[in-house]
Amino acid sequence: MQKAAKHRVADAKFWLGAAANIGVSIARTKTLVDCRHDHDFGTCVDGGYGEFRTREALTQTLTGGLTVLSYFHKRAEDQDPDTKYKFWWLFSGINTGMNAGVIIENATKSHKDRDRKGHKED
Repeated sequence: MQKAAKHRVADAKFWLGAAANIGVSIARTKTLVDCRHDHDFGTCVDGGYGEFRTREALTQTLTGGLTVLSYFHKRAEDQDPDTKYKFWWLFSGINTGMNAGVIIENATKSHKDRDRKGHKED
C-alpha cells in the first residue's frame, strides 16, 4: 500500500516569493546606505526618524515576520479545499513592492546636489 504524497507548504512559489521579499529588503538597506553616503541624509528616502541601525533592524525584522506570516497563511489556504483565490503572497508582495520603490527613489538620486556642495567624486 502506497502512502499519499505529503503536500509541501514551502514549495517553489513560496521560496521564490520569500527570496524576493528578503533580497529586495536587503537591497533597500544597501541602496539607502549608498544614498546616505553620496548625498546629505535629508535627501534620501529612509523610512522615518530615529537611529538608522534601529530602523533598519526593524525593517529586516518586519520582512522576516511577513515572510513567516505568508507561510502560515499559505498553509491555511492549502488545507482548505474551498479556497478559490490564494492571497498568501500578498503580505510579502506589498512589502517587496514598497521596498522596491524606496530602492528606485534612492538609486535614481542625482549627484548634482552633492557636486554643488563641494563633494568630490570618490
